[in-house]
Amino acid sequence: MPSLQNLPVLVVDDNRHTCQLLKTILKAITESEVRECASPEEAFDILEMWRPSMIITDLNMSPMDGLRFTRELRKNPLYHFRLKPVLLMTAETPNQELVQKVKSAGVDSMITKPIVPETLVGRMEWALKAARARVGKPSPKAAAGGPRKSVWMID
Repeated sequence: MPSLQNLPVLVVDDNRHTCQLLKTILKAITESEVRECASPEEAFDILEMWRPSMIITDLNMSPMDGLRFTRELRKNPLYHFRLKPVLLMTAETPNQELVQKVKSAGVDSMITKPIVPETLVGRMEWALKAARARVGKPSPKAAAGGPRKSVWMID
């Protein structure tokens, strides 16, 4: 798991027990700083002062769910999360409709609860690979045939 060593992670879940469980698992498998919060709104406040390398968020939270949270992360440059990995947790059984919603929101990978440490590690590594693949893509203008620049779009 060298790719996960020293990876700062923010866990967002309205269930404090789940947050604490994830923090314990992550501390056991990495030497990362792990912070937790109970809502997307709290996460936005944290992200104004701290820059984690990955976010693990729950799907079902209220009033803002994990999909809306991820869309906001991706579109708002204040949070520096346009390219960084987001992993979504859910207790729901994944189906085609849910997977499509998750992908369209900008989530890199999804894991179902209850969380199994080995599965969590695999999904985190998958999310990192997906995020790294985005870094080397040219700007949308260049891809659409617009003016080409030698600069890659990155956070």
